[in-house]
Amino acid sequence: MRTLIAGTLLTSALLAACTPASGAPSSAVTPGGEPSLTRLAGPRQATDLDVMTFNIQDSQILGVDRYTSSGRRAAVAQVVVDERPDVIGTQEMTTAQAENLRADLARAGVRYSRYGRPRVSDIDEPGVDFNETVAVFWDPAVLTDVGHGEVWFCPSDVAPRQGCVDSGPGWVAGDPRMATWVRLRHNGSGTEVVVVNTHLDAASAPARERGAEVVRDAVERLFPAVPVLLTGDFNSGPDAAPHRVLTAAGWVDTWTTAARTGPAWSTFNRFDRRAPLPGPRIDRIYARPGLPVVAAAVNTYRSPAGQLPSDHYPVLIRVRLP
Repeated sequence: MRTLIAGTLLTSALLAACTPASGAPSSAVTPGGEPSLTRLAGPRQATDLDVMTFNIQDSQILGVDRYTSSGRRAAVAQVVVDERPDVIGTQEMTTAQAENLRADLARAGVRYSRYGRPRVSDIDEPGVDFNETVAVFWDPAVLTDVGHGEVWFCPSDVAPRQGCVDSGPGWVAGDPRMATWVRLRHNGSGTEVVVVNTHLDAASAPARERGAEVVRDAVERLFPAVPVLLTGDFNSGPDAAPHRVLTAAGWVDTWTTAARTGPAWSTFNRFDRRAPLPGPRIDRIYARPGLPVVAAAVNTYRSPAGQLPSDHYPVLIRVRLP
């Protein structure tokens, strides 16, 4: 299948001790605790890279935006402040949510850069629950952006564009789908690594398989000789076709190669009060070629009030760059 590419080379301080600023979450982010990966593997080494994949449920998905009032917004920021990953691949967030997260983190003294266009329109309209992003965040103190873009999942005979539903014979998807990529230079070592972030279709197994093929082909074409990390919500476990597509092409599921791992909880918690529970890891991080993986963990944070940040848990890995 011909892959079509459209690219553009484009808490210690509490959120406010008194009344929150307009648009700020009502609960303060507290200073970060010890990161999960540090508890597993000790302090980071000079060439270690901590990477997170995190499906942060679309604030519009239920028709009424309770992202802030529910405490989810503050809980999401708390997870990031606690873990302080160098890179985050996010799924589902609208542009407004993504910018709110950057602002919440900045108030807590944690700064990230971001790239990721909405999958339908650059105009983030209230009430539109499908105009989501697969945005990538990175710490500019650790990494420098040297190029970025996106891959639209389109039929081979259709010019790539926003809103293109990844459809073809036998694999019509439920929503438009895409992947975001960012090429980053590690400021300490000079090593370059590409982070690709995607969210495969929720409705169609054939679309998920074809989406994995699109990502595989795009990476082989664009980045044949650069280390690549693939973060994502694959909407299927390691026993499904997308995993087979990627591993057959030489990708490794980093959870299975990590020197140390935490408990292998299901990453799709569904806001279940009983979570965390055993189950499939539908949120994963792949590497190609196989970078050494020091540790991998699932973060199961709940706020003091019992609020989960999302219906997915974030997954984290620590890789050692060459």
